[in-house]
Amino acid sequence: MAETLSAKEIKALSIQTRQAILKFLSKRPHTATELSQLLRKHVTTVKEHLDYLENTGLVRRVQGTNKYVYYELTEKGHRLFKPAYAWSVVLLLSLLAFVVGLYEIIFVRFQAARYNVEALAQAGAEAAPVVQTGPENLILGVLAIIIALALLWYAMRLRR
Repeated sequence: MAETLSAKEIKALSIQTRQAILKFLSKRPHTATELSQLLRKHVTTVKEHLDYLENTGLVRRVQGTNKYVYYELTEKGHRLFKPAYAWSVVLLLSLLAFVVGLYEIIFVRFQAARYNVEALAQAGAEAAPVVQTGPENLILGVLAIIIALALLWYAMRLRR
């Protein structure tokens, strides 16, 4: 599903200070004072930007367990930093690595073994060419499958 932004949200994203605030809040919640120190701007300026972002629905105010007020991204604000298609690209790479691993393990090993058996049957044991497949094919295949599983795990984490 495509993410749509209203004119108010586009206006909120058009100012660099607000973009920087959103980038900082994408990492973790911050107070207005922390953001003012990070941005090297006065706290009232940062507070005005935070109020505007809160009115657009990209940021929400959260009361901490202490006396401080923290600001964090809403779900819509988080979606600005996580494109919906990223998990599908990682999933496709995972599938590709899995296919390469299977090819290296199954087809290269068995194709060489079949070629050796056919050559022995046709020419006799002493004149037959022997195709050697070393352990590197097996190692490459297993490594590709491990990479595929790791990418699959990462794609599922991105999906959340």
